[in-house]
Formats: sequence, C-alpha cells, structure tokens
Amino acid sequence: MTINYSFNDNILAISIKIDELITSIVTLAKAMKTSYVHCSRNGWHFCGWHFCDVKREAIKKLLLAGETYSSIQQVIGCSPYLVQQVSRELKQDQEVK
Repeated sequence: MTINYSFNDNILAISIKIDELITSIVTLAKAMKTSYVHCSRNGWHFCGWHFCDVKREAIKKLLLAGETYSSIQQVIGCSPYLVQQVSRELKQDQEVK
C-alpha cells in the first residue's frame, strides 16, 4: 500500500511538532523553575539553544492557560512589559477573530 502525502500534510506535521516543542519547553520550564530559561536578546537560551520567537508563543500559551502575569515572569524570566505587550497583542488577535 502506498500512502501519498501532500505538501500541506508536511506543513501540518511540522507545525504540530513545533507546537509540541513549545509546549514541552514551557512545561519543563515550569517544572524546573531554574535559570536555564532566561531572557537574552529577545529569545531564550535553553541548554545552549537559542529561540527567538518561542518566548512570545510561550507567553501566549501561558496567558491562554490562565497563568498570572507574575507567574509568567518568574517562569520565563522576562520583564512585566513584555508580558503586558503580548497580552495586548493576544486580545487584539481575539477581537479580530
């Protein structure tokens, strides 16, 4: 039996894997609560990897999960301004939809 995958199936699979990666990092960071996750040049350094936009996505996920601003700041190690900015962007996105 031959199974044919289209380009869209591959994009969907990649986006699911990226979403799983973000979720895993956030879950691990919440569990560890260590300095391994911290702000640096608008991204995260985690075990030697640099993530540029993952921080904003993680903040969005935590906001949608009902986490407080202060707990997000502690887990991610970012400024209150960034959490407020992402919160405003999230509200604007929800208003558009």
